[in-house]
Amino acid sequence: MTTAPTGHTAGKAVKSDIIAPTCTKKGSYTLTTSCSVCGETLTKEVIAVEASGHKFKKPVFTWVTSHRKCTAAFTCSECSYSVKIKAAVSSKTIKSAGYTYKGKTRYTASLTFGGKKYTSRVTETDIPMKKLAAPSVSLKNTDSGICVSWKKVKGASAYAVYRNGRLIKRTSSLKFTDKAVKTRDGVSFTYKVVAYTKSLSVNKSASSSKKITRRYNLYPGVDWGSIYGCG
Repeated sequence: MTTAPTGHTAGKAVKSDIIAPTCTKKGSYTLTTSCSVCGETLTKEVIAVEASGHKFKKPVFTWVTSHRKCTAAFTCSECSYSVKIKAAVSSKTIKSAGYTYKGKTRYTASLTFGGKKYTSRVTETDIPMKKLAAPSVSLKNTDSGICVSWKKVKGASAYAVYRNGRLIKRTSSLKFTDKAVKTRDGVSFTYKVVAYTKSLSVNKSASSSKKITRRYNLYPGVDWGSIYGCG
């Protein structure tokens, strides 16, 4: 007695010849189905696998020294591929400068990559201190010496007086009598006054020089100090 064929019984499909996809290249594998009874190959198909695409990590922002330009580097965590993109930079003053301190600027770099927006912010103390105006200087001969006077300069806390380029006095007053030249009749001297804040090395003004010839005891008995406010 002859028994009729029972037909194949498909077993579990088995993967082979696997080629893993990369970020940019397709992969593939062979899917084979065999009969679980006799082992005959029933189907065999090569399946393509799409490239996985880059998986970028958070960007690394790089600012130029002036903070006027910034780039963002995106690096793939899978293959180390990197791409640099120029960011748009904006700035905002968050603290104005004064006569004794610099101001602060906040710089913001922004860009869109892969449908997402990224930003980087840095704050720099880069706004120069306010400049002090140069004092307006007046020179007068008095019985006591040469009276050097000037107008108050906004932001200044003290003044430095120079004679012929040499520093001779620091004062918070608005006048100074150079008594060292009292008896030097007929000699010419050049004076300048520099306004400053905490110290001459922190913030100081420009200066304009004025020249005067000493006249000693030009009018005996006249109190020049009373007349010009210098003693």
